[in-house]
Amino acid sequence: MQLTKEIIQQMEEFYPIPKEQNIKLSTLEELGFMKSQTAKLEIHRGKLKAIKIGSRFFVPRLELMRYFAESMGLLKDDEGEA
Repeated sequence: MQLTKEIIQQMEEFYPIPKEQNIKLSTLEELGFMKSQTAKLEIHRGKLKAIKIGSRFFVPRLELMRYFAESMGLLKDDEGEA
C-alpha cells in the first residue's frame, strides 16, 4: 500500500516533520523521532530508505512519512507477502 494524500495530511497534522526534502539523521534525533543510531540500524536493515552523501545519511521526507505510517499500522508491510 502507498501513501495517500489523506495519510500525508494526517502525518503533517500530528508530527512536526520538517519541510526539507531530505532530512539529516541528527535532525530526526533533535525532533525526538528517533536516535541517529536507531535510524542507522533501520537503514542497514532495509526498513528505512536513505541517501548517503559522503559519510552522512539523509532520509527523504516522504520516506520518513511512509516509515512512521507503516509503524503505526496505517500501511501494510508488503515485504512479507511473497
